[in-house]
Amino acid sequence: MLLCTASFIDVGDLTQVSRQSGPEGPQQLLKEQEKNLILETLKKTRWNQKRAAAELGIGETTLWRKIKKFDLRMEDT
Repeated sequence: MLLCTASFIDVGDLTQVSRQSGPEGPQQLLKEQEKNLILETLKKTRWNQKRAAAELGIGETTLWRKIKKFDLRMEDT
């Protein structure tokens, strides 16, 4: 969420977001959100990858790759 005092968002407001989202910037924040969404969906489906992929709207192979990319494990839940 981005709050500003003016009626529109300007470049200065976006610079503030970049500083708040960590040293890597908004890309790292987006990756963390993706990881959390995948992990929460896996918890919800009790690690049924077929159901989780369907709920996320991605293929099972894509989900498998993201699980490896983020090093997600059932014990993380």
